Amino acid sequence: MNIPRLPFVVLISACAFLSGLMAQTALNSQACLSSTLENVRASSAPAAYCHPNKIPQTFTGYAIEIATTRYPLRNSENIFRQFGNIFYQKLREGGYSYLIKVNFSSEDSAWSFIDSVVLPKAPGAILYQYKEGHRKHLER
Repeated sequence: MNIPRLPFVVLISACAFLSGLMAQTALNSQACLSSTLENVRASSAPAAYCHPNKIPQTFTGYAIEIATTRYPLRNSENIFRQFGNIFYQKLREGGYSYLIKVNFSSEDSAWSFIDSVVLPKAPGAILYQYKEGHRKHLER
């Protein structure tokens, strides 16, 4: 049997190409597996494990405080199951304020929302008006 003799450079190039191809295939498989695992984790994670965002320092608008605590709440707390898109603010006097931002054009519509939606779930809810990150307690 006659095996053709390839030049040494061609043989090394072919080996390098195949080795690179196998490495790229392995990386693609690993990335695909990681992506799949992340999707499974994300889809199987209960909604109760949300992570509150810090309220922006430049926020202007209405926010409803649904809880205050001395220490940060765990993501599994009941409050995160009852309300979505919760924000927090670390208070100057200590502790944390947990809020939901509401996009209402008037204070009256914000109070109406508090009465009908928020108070049944958070009886101690307080309405605040923010102006460039500074909050002001609003009373009826």
